[in-house]
Order: sequence, then structure tokens, then C-alpha cells
Amino acid sequence: MLGCGKINGKSCDLISQLPDNILDSILSLLPLKNAIRTSILSKRWRNLWKSSFSYATHLDFGKDFSKAQTRGQFVSNVNRYLELHNSNKIDEFRLLFHPGEQYKANLNIWIEFAILRGVKNLDLVFCNDEDKEYIQLPDSLFGCNSLMHLRASHIEFNPTTEFSGFSSLVTLRLDQVSIADDVLEKIISTCPVLSHLFLRLCFNLESIKISGSDLQLKSLSLIVTGAYKLDIFAPNLKSLHFCGDILDEYVFRNVVALEDVFISADGYEATENQYDPIEILSAVSHVKILTMCTIIPMYITMLGEYNPEAPLVSLPNLQELQIIIGGQIGEASLRYIFGYIFGFFKHTDCPRLRKLFIDLSGMYIPPYEEETNVPSSCTFYNLRIVKISHFRGTDTELKVVKFFLDTAFLLETLILVAAPDSFTDTVRNNTEDGCGAFQSGNCKKTTSILRDEMLCWPKASKDAQILFEHSKFDTTARSFLILSQQFAQAFHDNPGLRQKGREIVCYPSQILITNMS
Repeated sequence: MLGCGKINGKSCDLISQLPDNILDSILSLLPLKNAIRTSILSKRWRNLWKSSFSYATHLDFGKDFSKAQTRGQFVSNVNRYLELHNSNKIDEFRLLFHPGEQYKANLNIWIEFAILRGVKNLDLVFCNDEDKEYIQLPDSLFGCNSLMHLRASHIEFNPTTEFSGFSSLVTLRLDQVSIADDVLEKIISTCPVLSHLFLRLCFNLESIKISGSDLQLKSLSLIVTGAYKLDIFAPNLKSLHFCGDILDEYVFRNVVALEDVFISADGYEATENQYDPIEILSAVSHVKILTMCTIIPMYITMLGEYNPEAPLVSLPNLQELQIIIGGQIGEASLRYIFGYIFGFFKHTDCPRLRKLFIDLSGMYIPPYEEETNVPSSCTFYNLRIVKISHFRGTDTELKVVKFFLDTAFLLETLILVAAPDSFTDTVRNNTEDGCGAFQSGNCKKTTSILRDEMLCWPKASKDAQILFEHSKFDTTARSFLILSQQFAQAFHDNPGLRQKGREIVCYPSQILITNMS
């Protein structure tokens, strides 16, 4: 029985003894479907959910609610529940639905229902696999000054001529929305407290301008295709995530507060433009956290080889660097990829770098047997943690491990996360039959062999430890774009992840190699 207990030696339902107002509060915290299910508990509960819902401030007609319903059933149920609602206040209204032509009028009525009740958080997702039509929002939305958080997908964002901005809007998230350059500029300039902006694969954006001397924007996440220019003038911006095609022009002005930058580009092999990674890095040289794909190291390496006398690229405040090696290199081998990474450190100055993460989750291509040139002039005086994910134990990767052991004077931990396709239970148990072992040249090596080799390697830090971690998820076949999109969305939805120290993968089952002196 629900909330069973004993009073005077008799069993009783303690929860049902609570006053109606307390039960209403409890039911208001449940998803609508779960609240309705309580009506079968007893006569006392039969209509409690109705009284609770009538004054609910959070109305969620999202994914859970929409399951196993036809469009007609969905519309009928939403209409029925809104008729029960008697409150003049709504804090949150969520809707996952695609109305088609038949139910567009209902959609507008529902949105206006929330707007008339001063909705603060509006979440509108309109899409399905069959119909990609974009929804035109009602004009009343663009006069809703109670809005603090707006998320919309598959809509045409086309404000009325009278639109003067959302005076209370803090967060704007647009996913696959049709929006023109001038409309975005107007939103930026007329939303005085906008702090978080997320644009994912929006259409009709060509020259993206995020600009304003009084702009309060603190975080910006962009997943972009089809644009040619990005212009940012944002004195309060702290976090920038950009994923998509390489653009013809990047302009960063007055981004003095910027601390965290994520830059990854897709499709660069077929693009000829004026892209200058050194100019981009120079504009954000003061950041503390940098995540990038291998395009930037590749360009810096090539420019450094072309002009050896060029000054170093300075990143004086950089404390955490993450390099994502996906499938974007094409036919290049690990030898070339790590050559770009070595070249990056050869031609940049990162005196405060403390954490380095290298993710090798792209499609695996066996390395060439040719030598990879390791720079002799690199030293790391503050580097404490190095983590290499999707490690396979190739000769090139082992050379990278030796490089950091040789050059990081204060290194504390070097973590090697094995790729799922190269590190099986056979290796974890140190079975010496070679099955599933690390591939090194033409030989396979188990953990114990690698451990014995590493015990003999010299190292600059006497305190350095090496950890082996076991990857439990095979992500090697994921496309780089999907991976980057997931990162951008995760970091946007959970800003606290950045401040806790960001690691792409973190797996348990560690094998600690000690006695390395």
C-alpha cells in the first residue's frame, strides 16, 4: 500500500492521510501521465490530480506525454487538460508536437494560452520524421515580455514589424530554425539581458553578427553550415563553442572576458578561403580553456615549416587544452596527425598549460612506418595531467607517450584510455595470447608487456604515474560532426562541466603502473 505505516497497531496509508493541499503539491511535481495514474489508488485519489493540475505552473506536453498517441489523440488530450487549468500563472510550458496543416490552429491557441498566463520558460519542438515543414509562430509570441527562456525547433523565426525585443529573455536556443541575418541582429540588439545563445544548424544565416557594446551575452554555442562570416563583439562573453564549416572570415573584437573556446571545423578539405588560424588564436590568446580539432595544429605546423623564423603563437593564460582527432583528416595517418600536434607545441608558447587531453576517436587508419619528427626544443614546466583517449599502443602513440614523459617536468598523471576495438578482457586479464592486445607495428602487446617497457622509460618528473583505463563504449565509428554537436550541446546545457575540469571520456577500471623511478 502506498506510504504504509501503523497507527494504534493498525496498518494505514500515511500519505493518503495528508491534507489535500499537501497532496496537490506532491502531485504537481509529477509528470502529468504519472499524476493521472494515481486516480486508480482509491476513491480519495480519483480526482486529486485534477485539482492539482488546475493550478499547476509547469505544463509538460513533451516526449513522455506524447508517446503512443496519434495527432488527433494528442490534440484532444491537450485541449481537455487545458480546460481543467484555472490558474492565471504558468512558469513553464513544454510542447513536443508536429501539427501538420490540420492542427495549426490548435497549436496557436496553446501557445497563446501560455503567453496570456505570463509563461517564463517556453519549449517548443515541432518535428517528426515524415514532415519537415517549418511552423510559423503566432504574432502574440513576439510581444511576450515575461519570457526568460525560449527553446524552439523547426520554426520560421520571423518577428512582426512591431517587435521591440524580449525584455526578460535570458536564454535563447534555436535548433534547425529558419532565421535571417537581420532578424538575428535585431534579437541580439533588443534583448537587453540575453546571456546564453545557442544556434544549431539554422537556415538562412550567412553573415552571423553577434555584436553590441552593452551586450550581456556570456555563452555562445554555434553549430553552423552554409555561413561565410562570423563577427563577434561581446565584452562579457566568457564561453564560445563553434562547430561547423570553416568560414571565409572570423572577426573577434572586444572579447576580453572570454575564458573558454571550443573550435572544430568540418568539410575543410573542399574549401578554399582566407581562413587564418593564427589570426583566430591571436584574437582569443587570453583564454584559459581551448578545445580544437586538428585543423589549427595542421595550419600552424605548415606555416611554421614554411617560415621557421616566424614568432611563436603565444597563449599565455592557457591552462587546459583538448585536441579532438576525428575523421576529418581523411587519409592522413597517425604519424601525420601527431606530427601536427608536435608542430603545434613547437610553434606555440603555452607556459601555464596544466592539462592536456587528446581524443583519438576518429576512424582508425594504421600508421605508416616512417619516422615522426619529435621536436627537441619543447619543454612543459607546468603540465600536470596528460590523457590520451582511444589509445591503441601503436609505435607512433608510444612515441607520443615518451615525448610527454621526457618533456613534462612536473607531470603527475599520464592516462591512457584504450580504444574499445583494441583492448579486450583478454588484455585486461594480462593473458599472454595476444588476442585483442595493443597493436604495435606488426606485433601485438598486452598490458603487461607495455607496462614492463614503460617501467624502463626515462622521465623528467619523478612523481609521474601512468594509468591504463578501459573504454566500455565503442565510439570509433562516430562521425566527427556528431561528436562535436554532442559536446557543444552538453557544455551548453551543463555549464558547470567546464569549471570541474572537462574530459571527453572518463572510464573506471584503472590499472596503475607504479615504481616508475
